[in-house]
Amino acid sequence: MVLQKKEIRKLSVKQSSKQLAVEILPDKAMFDFYPNGGKIIITIKNDKKTTNFSNCNSF
Repeated sequence: MVLQKKEIRKLSVKQSSKQLAVEILPDKAMFDFYPNGGKIIITIKNDKKTTNFSNCNSF
């Protein structure tokens, strides 16, 4: 999955309580997930705030 967002300092992605590998670039972040692997929880931290997403429905 690709998240188009600037200024990401830290991105944490968990699926079924397993931490997934994340690559952060200047204007986006990328990670691989398992299509049938269960609930995905994304936590984005930038300079201003921390944002949590669950099941990726908030994008």
